[in-house]
Amino acid sequence: MFKKVYVDFDGVLLDSCKGTEDYILKKFGKEIHISDAYKYNYTGIEGISKKDLYSAFSDPEYMSALKPYEGAKVGITRLKDLFEVIPYTQVDSSAVKPVRDGQIADFGLEGEAYMACS
Repeated sequence: MFKKVYVDFDGVLLDSCKGTEDYILKKFGKEIHISDAYKYNYTGIEGISKKDLYSAFSDPEYMSALKPYEGAKVGITRLKDLFEVIPYTQVDSSAVKPVRDGQIADFGLEGEAYMACS
């Protein structure tokens, strides 16, 4: 029996920093670098509210545009040779859950995203 390894997606397998930068540019016309959001909870970007930043996490367009880091899929394939790899990821809305579930499947993993409770 394999030991289990749990993997997260946002910022681990998928480049959510680049995705956030692209989302802000497309949605608000403002070019940022993710370091502009100087706190983990995404405060500090002048002219863009925290609510607007967080809207990305409930937007299927944002979620579906997130790209895997280079080598992430190869890494998962190699891990699966040694461990039972389990996706451990959360989404904030039912609109993005199918997108994230598809990303899990694209990595060749079985499982589904957890829904956040409010």
